[in-house]
Amino acid sequence: MKQVRNKIISFIAFCFLFTNVFAQSEAKNIIRVGAGVNFSDHLDNDDKYIIGGIALETEYQRMLSKYVGINVNFAITKTHYGKNYDYIKMFGSVGTVFTPFPDKFRWIKIGIGLSLQKEDDYWGVEREMQISDHLFYGYDQYFRYSGYHWGVHFPVRFYIIDNSKYELFISSKIKTRFNSGLKFDNVLLCLDFGVKF
Repeated sequence: MKQVRNKIISFIAFCFLFTNVFAQSEAKNIIRVGAGVNFSDHLDNDDKYIIGGIALETEYQRMLSKYVGINVNFAITKTHYGKNYDYIKMFGSVGTVFTPFPDKFRWIKIGIGLSLQKEDDYWGVEREMQISDHLFYGYDQYFRYSGYHWGVHFPVRFYIIDNSKYELFISSKIKTRFNSGLKFDNVLLCLDFGVKF
């Protein structure tokens, strides 16, 4: 147990020193993690309404200049709606993030990207089987749909912290998908933390 604890402490100390060494110069690389909620209104159920679920994301960004960066993002969302409905979606995306006014006002950033989405929709239906004249057996029958879609996403970020080493921001990412044209898919609203090096 002591060895595991010592390894964790050594790893954290190394990461802290590594980021401090490179913080003196202009950082070109950023690693981010975030968590939040997912909102969608296109799922099939008895009622059509906006529903929310959990969302997790991680991202790597390479700054090309103080105005623009290229990023690779991976996100996963899970939504439980109704009694027997679960909807899981994974996104892998590549895009850019723009800082329109980096010298005077860098607290808002916008972007655009292309994403590949894998969705898994699980739902259950209550069934009843008659065993005899007076005896019925109830059970749930479950179904699954799985598919891939290409889409475009539009991130907007509102920064709370953006210094030479760390960043903290609220991210709103509107995602669309190509399905007989470009259609709204869902919105991720996350709180993200980033380390620059």
